[in-house]
Amino acid sequence: MWLGGVEISGLDDRRLTAVRRDHVGFVFQAFNLLPTLTARENILLPLDLAGRRVDPAQFDDVVGSLRLGDRLGHLPSQLSGGQQQRVAIARALITRPQVLFADEPTGALDSRAGTDLLHHLRTASRELGQTIVMVTHDPNAAAFAQRALILSDGRVVDDLNGPTADTVLGAMKKLGA
Repeated sequence: MWLGGVEISGLDDRRLTAVRRDHVGFVFQAFNLLPTLTARENILLPLDLAGRRVDPAQFDDVVGSLRLGDRLGHLPSQLSGGQQQRVAIARALITRPQVLFADEPTGALDSRAGTDLLHHLRTASRELGQTIVMVTHDPNAAAFAQRALILSDGRVVDDLNGPTADTVLGAMKKLGA
């Protein structure tokens, strides 16, 4: 298996960890924020662990697109669930990963923040060449993708190129028939 020009199938644990840290971003349903770090510190954590410097323009872009600018000094306990989700997403995006795995990334967001995030992910894919692998039950979120795989019991049952909310919903309804 290859990721970003690196064959990862034979890597030892140390090198595999470095590839994950440097090339893969994760957005979990559980936000996994460190409670003693501010939002800013949580976002910058992957860069700190990698010994990399932050690109101020990219930081401002990610923070701005996720509307977090006024919350950066707050601890996770001082943030709403949606704000915590946006911090977790910013943390995943700050390293400019080649692949981003996102599990229901819009689940805790209001409709505006969710739409903003989906636009940001689409832009990251198109302009930065990032691959976004998103799991969602939301046909509107799936419609932002170039391709949607519909799964049932762990098996691909439909493959939609250029999905719309209606085609995703139609594919999902066929599963219940």
